[in-house]
Amino acid sequence: MIFLFIDRPHLLQPQSVENIQEGYIEILRAYVQYHRPGNKCHFAKLLGILTELRTLGNINSEMCVSLKVQ
Repeated sequence: MIFLFIDRPHLLQPQSVENIQEGYIEILRAYVQYHRPGNKCHFAKLLGILTELRTLGNINSEMCVSLKVQ
């Protein structure tokens, strides 16, 4: 699921990708609301974690590229 939210440069149809991502976000929101109805902050926390994981993935990719160059 994490890979669905990674930015990809040079997409031919970025709006289509964004629409698909929004659909997955809504599915995640519904899932969280169903399984954690009393915890209103849980969805926001999950989105924060996804953002952090995306950042870590970007850093990892940059490090891999720099290691290949060296």
